[in-house]
Amino acid sequence: MKGLQCLPLAAAVAATAPCDASAGEDWTGGFVLGAQERTILQDTPLNRDNFLGIAGSGTRAVALFEGRQHEITWRVRTEALNTDLDGTRGKAVLQELNRAFDLGDGASLSLGKRLYALDPSYINQPLGFLQKRTDLSDPLDTLGNSEGIPMAVLSWSGKRASAAALHARQADKRVQTILKFAYEFDAISAGMVLRKAHGEHAGVGATLSAAPADALSWYASAYRAGGASRYTRATAGIVLTPAWLPKLQFEYSYNGQGMADEEYETLRQQAQAKLPPHVLATLAGRLPSLGTRQHYASLTVSKAAGAWDVGAGVYLGLDDSSRVWHGQADYALSARTHLMFSAMRQQGKDGSERALSPVRETLALRLRHAF
Repeated sequence: MKGLQCLPLAAAVAATAPCDASAGEDWTGGFVLGAQERTILQDTPLNRDNFLGIAGSGTRAVALFEGRQHEITWRVRTEALNTDLDGTRGKAVLQELNRAFDLGDGASLSLGKRLYALDPSYINQPLGFLQKRTDLSDPLDTLGNSEGIPMAVLSWSGKRASAAALHARQADKRVQTILKFAYEFDAISAGMVLRKAHGEHAGVGATLSAAPADALSWYASAYRAGGASRYTRATAGIVLTPAWLPKLQFEYSYNGQGMADEEYETLRQQAQAKLPPHVLATLAGRLPSLGTRQHYASLTVSKAAGAWDVGAGVYLGLDDSSRVWHGQADYALSARTHLMFSAMRQQGKDGSERALSPVRETLALRLRHAF
């Protein structure tokens, strides 16, 4: 979307400065946003009589302030939300506070709370250990929910090669250490990731991306975890950007941690049983927005024309033919002020994961002004 084009569609989390600011310059910025939101629930055994307490409507006000001053980058987000269930609640979050040190000869050290993008994929990121998960109701993160985690990053960048060592602490106090190596060949970019998280066996990942033509690019990423609970996650995608036609993006993903047919059938039968609400709430928590099965595909289309920027897509569950439709429209009232509408709808046959989800549809109208 206009005004957001510097942010990656996959997570909108890798940016640390405005698009028109050089990496070494001091800057300040942010935005204010007002939103009216609506959530339409569906009849599901995982949320009978809405015991999960999902609000049906709400009014949201957000202010985000960010900047860079003397090698320190920071971002603070404040929010007030009034819903039909909980009244008005507010919160303030320090999303980023990071200090960078230039060590010379291409080396640098970064300390503090930040985000770090390891994966080039659009929706599903097998290597997205330090990235925000994509929210299909807000894929461009217009609400500014991306929050960093504490980490130390020692990196080096040469003419073609780069390397980084990362040590990060998750919100649940889990620690992970990651080594990343990358190389820019003439026709392709390649990377390798080694990861060791507390309580897990070491794993290895890889990324590939290329742009063989002006209107064509592709990417792929994969991760293989070791140990007794070994699993594989992989994603591959292609992007077509013809001059006069809409931008088209297709992505396939495999999640080896997802549920196979028998495991999912067990969950479905448990959902149909008359279990205590807290047990059903736990089952509902096993149905994330990006799905709990193994095979998914995504197709998105977007086009900018004049003051309008419009996009739509469908996220397909290949194991049960379920679908998540999502779309957004952005109208530029001025260079810094945008009126935005977004919608998301879940569909699936009886017994599919989307039919079990408590949420059927979300709608949002937002007015955002950047400064």
